[in-house]
Amino acid sequence: MQMNRIVMLIRSSAVAGLVVGIVGLTPGNDASAQSGAELTKEIKDRCERQMGQYGRSLVLACVEQDIEAVGKISDYQKSHPRIASRCLKQMRSYGFSLVAACIDQDVEADRALSKY
Repeated sequence: MQMNRIVMLIRSSAVAGLVVGIVGLTPGNDASAQSGAELTKEIKDRCERQMGQYGRSLVLACVEQDIEAVGKISDYQKSHPRIASRCLKQMRSYGFSLVAACIDQDVEADRALSKY
């Protein structure tokens, strides 16, 4: 049942609309856009590989968190392109949730450092 929910989530047009056109998320970090289907497959495959041993509910949580993080990353690519690019290059293999956390932390650090 949970696997069906993952498949429905991945196939939903809302998810496809969220991830289509995100620049810089393709393997090799070229400037072409990765399709929604390719990106959701990457997310699902990585979550199954990294979290599968802990059960389907954790795979589902991983997929949902990464899909949510892709939207944040897309926004950051516009507002903080240098930080977003670096975090994508360094953290992508760990998942988009960690990429977003990397960006969040660096943006906050920039703000704090600007006070000195």
